[in-house]
Amino acid sequence: YPYGSAADIFLYDGANIIQLTNTSNIHEIYPRINNNGQVVWERWDGTDAELFLYDGANIIQLTNNTYNDVAPWINDSGHVVWVGDGKHIFRYNGIETIRLTPNRSSGVEQRPPSINSIGHVVWSNNTDIFLYDGSRTSNITGGAYGNASQPQINDRGQVVLMSNYGVYLMTPAPVSGGGKKK
Repeated sequence: YPYGSAADIFLYDGANIIQLTNTSNIHEIYPRINNNGQVVWERWDGTDAELFLYDGANIIQLTNNTYNDVAPWINDSGHVVWVGDGKHIFRYNGIETIRLTPNRSSGVEQRPPSINSIGHVVWSNNTDIFLYDGSRTSNITGGAYGNASQPQINDRGQVVLMSNYGVYLMTPAPVSGGGKKK
């Protein structure tokens, strides 16, 4: 693995340093933390990268397969998104893991996803930006932004992205009538 000697994951909770992993010859890398102190990270097991989640009390292995699971991101609800096998985006909602990318994307490399606190997910395939809104996945750029990449989503649903044309902020259209039924 290209990151030198073994590494472990530590959590500073504001008063104490907590050692979350204690492994020898294992690479525990790329930790991400949410505002509730939950941590997700990659572990190189000698064959491929798998993902682990510290939920505040226990360590849960999120993946166990024959391909790399990388670039995890965690929101304040403890939901985790990542790239699996370079070709699919996955989301763990605290109970189950679902694949957000359709089968037809299996030959296209997917880039790291981002998740907001309400569970909406954005990611790129280096051409388009995709949004999972909690029930379905949509292409929200349709090739209009060149090589769109590195999207991030906030809790207002705004998406920022970079492309070969510049940096863009996409803001969802307001609901007509203030969102109230008449």
